[in-house]
Parts: sequence; structure tokens; C-alpha cells
Amino acid sequence: MLQRWFQETRTQFWDHKRDPDDSGSSFGRLSYQLWNVNKYGSCADAAVTGIMPPPLIELLVIMLCFSILTSAFIVGQSSERYFCAIAIGDDAVISAFRKGEKLTLSPSGTLAAITDSLGRILLLDTQALVVVRLWKGYREARCLFMEMLVNKDKASSSSSCYEHVKSDYCLCLAIHAPRKGIIEVWQMRTGPRLLTIPCPKGSKILQPTCRFGLSSESASSYVPLELFVLNGDSGQLSVVNRSLN
Repeated sequence: MLQRWFQETRTQFWDHKRDPDDSGSSFGRLSYQLWNVNKYGSCADAAVTGIMPPPLIELLVIMLCFSILTSAFIVGQSSERYFCAIAIGDDAVISAFRKGEKLTLSPSGTLAAITDSLGRILLLDTQALVVVRLWKGYREARCLFMEMLVNKDKASSSSSCYEHVKSDYCLCLAIHAPRKGIIEVWQMRTGPRLLTIPCPKGSKILQPTCRFGLSSESASSYVPLELFVLNGDSGQLSVVNRSLN
């Protein structure tokens, strides 16, 4: 909905004033649901990772009743959606991991990077709720997912007007370790460390909340998930190199 609004209004952004009361009338309304997890324990951070399949017992009941119930009932049951939420904190009852401080989701929501109070970073599979990777010695770290080019040889051997597609990129995790004064980029899920970038004290890693250039109609011009570094000394903003060289 936000992408559609942006595409329709960017050409007339400066010369067209929109009534604030009318801002959502032509685009519809977003449905939402409020969850209160603090009543079960303190929550430091949380995220909805996506839709999960229904419990196994419900699937068995549906299969068992298939021969005696109408098809309309079956369709109604299968349309139910089960959302998975992960909460972290010092004493979070429904947490996937205790003593967590910050939670960062991958673009697909299948991975989560969790920093904890012991200086560790845990890579969590949000579907299996299993820690698949662990880093130690990263106190006060901040993590963001990004994408980097992996098929650079294929692109360089083709024409100069080659446009990268999604399969040219791999998912990576950028770890900003302020105490070490570096930013590390690791390939997911179990790949090596690809980059180590020194950064001055006070620097921050930033990321846009929406890839406005991404369009479903143009599959040949994929916009990767970028990472920006704000220099704490000069105030200069730079993008992390997306190629692996």
C-alpha cells in the first residue's frame, strides 16, 4: 500500500497538496491486531516473523472430518492464519531466548539476529526456533541484514549494460561492534566473513525502511537491501560496497 502511494504521488509531490483527512481514503485501510506480551513478562524487543502453518492436531482433525463434512467447512478452517511472534527480554515467558536486548529480522522473516547482555549474537531460525549460529565478544553490537553480489564473474563476462537480478545477491549480516571500531559482514547462514570495515567512534549503521525502487514489474532491475554507514566524526553518509571484492 505504501509502495503504491509513493508511485502515484512522487511525480506531483511538490505541486499537489493532499488533505490529511483524505490521505488513506483512496488506498484502503490496514487491518491490525494488538498483542500485549508484557503481561507475561518484561519484553525488551519483539517482532512478528510471519505466518505459520496450523497446529498438527488441527490438520489431523480436518483430515479426519474430510469424509463427513462439507467442503465449505474445510475451506473455512484452512483460511485461518497463525502468526508467529518472538519476544526477548530478561524474564520474557514466551521468549525464544532470555537476556536478549535487540532483535533484527531478515527480509523474509525466516532469520533473526539477537544481541544479548553477554556480548553474544545469536542467529535464530524463526520457523524452527533453533539457534543456527553464534558469535561471541560483541558487546553493545548492532546488527542489520543486507545483500551483496555473489555472481560478479557472470556479470563482468556479460555486456556492460547487465542488470543484476535477485539471484546475483546473497543475504548477509552486518555487525557493528563499536567497542572494536569495526563493521563485519558475514554471509548467511553459515558462510564466511566477507568484509571488515574500520569505523570511527560514534559511527552508526543505517538502513531505509522501504526499498522504493523495487518494482514487481521489473524483475531484471532488482534493488538490493543496502546498508549505510554514518561517520561519527565527519557526518558523512556512505553505502557499504555490495560486491565481494
